[in-house]
Amino acid sequence: MLRAHALEILQSAVRTSGRYQPWAIAGLRGKYLRIPQIANVIGSGKLQQFWRYFHAADNSKAEKKKLPTGEDNPAYDNLYKTRVVHDSFNANLVAAYRPKQKVTIDESCGEKMEGKDGEGAAKCYNKDKPKQRHNKQYALNEASTGIPLWFEMHRSKENMVAKSDKGKMFDICQRLATNGLPKEGGRFLGHILGTDNAYTSDQLAVWSRKNGLNFLGTTQLNRYDGRVKIPPAAPGKKAKWEPVCEVDNARGSFASATAKVRDVELLLTGYQDNKLVYFISNYHASPNSENGDTVPRWDKTNREYIDVFRPALKKDYDVLKTGTDVFDQYLQQAENELTTYRPWMVHYKGLFRQALTTAHLYHKAWHGKERSVPTRLVS
Repeated sequence: MLRAHALEILQSAVRTSGRYQPWAIAGLRGKYLRIPQIANVIGSGKLQQFWRYFHAADNSKAEKKKLPTGEDNPAYDNLYKTRVVHDSFNANLVAAYRPKQKVTIDESCGEKMEGKDGEGAAKCYNKDKPKQRHNKQYALNEASTGIPLWFEMHRSKENMVAKSDKGKMFDICQRLATNGLPKEGGRFLGHILGTDNAYTSDQLAVWSRKNGLNFLGTTQLNRYDGRVKIPPAAPGKKAKWEPVCEVDNARGSFASATAKVRDVELLLTGYQDNKLVYFISNYHASPNSENGDTVPRWDKTNREYIDVFRPALKKDYDVLKTGTDVFDQYLQQAENELTTYRPWMVHYKGLFRQALTTAHLYHKAWHGKERSVPTRLVS
């Protein structure tokens, strides 16, 4: 019954013509959300192919849940039934849209749910762990519109084993950027990639520069014993930031240091606003008092707004970090009320919500006054 109902909804979404005919979805916090046809974004023919792929996955090619030794198989994917749909949807996003310069990577609507069902995340009920309802979703989004360029969804930690010695988060960023951004001659086209401290590393900054990407991300020095450690250029040697990056307590103050790692110049900048934050960049010059602007900030002591200096590097990051947040704001409106112990069902409904949200963001980008027409919008 549930499966038939879901298929009926999805098929109804592609029956109409390619004209923009906003349609209403009920149950979104008591309101109606007008979203353009999915067919205008990825094409009704392509979407119908997705539904044919669904349940057509060759189970003989799936990894077994248990190894011959009886141990759990770390390569087992319990979302295998929907992977073809997932991958096809991603491929059509890449084919339909050429992203603007600034993009961001973050976790999207995949927070771990404790106790009662929360909003936004695609939840999956595990009868053995009733307090944990979550899928992990990592997304590469355009910063200005929030349009997803590539995303991955995972159900269990076993699917997230690091494939390289640089760690799981490096692998995620590398895959998302490689799959979601255009290239020429094997190199990226100079897009600016922004991440938060969960993903930022000097290895990622170096890899980005050597592959044609500009990189800017926040980091936390307390995770690195007071300073960011740079991988040694040779055995027994360790490159360090020069000078040590120490920032005054005055609001708006900043300090920077540099390091050269595998022939790539990296900049570490500390900036004091309402709290101290550090940035790693592979394309910025050291900030100075002439390279920035002032922004109003609330002073709790005097209860008034004051002008605080903001370096250009911080201004760039403020723009970069909005991409996934914009996407989340719309994705969270499509609440997921499905509760099941079958992970692929949750993934399936999550893909449907993803398609709706993407269609809406495409529609905004198409009609936006400050937005150029996408290079190709499939209809």
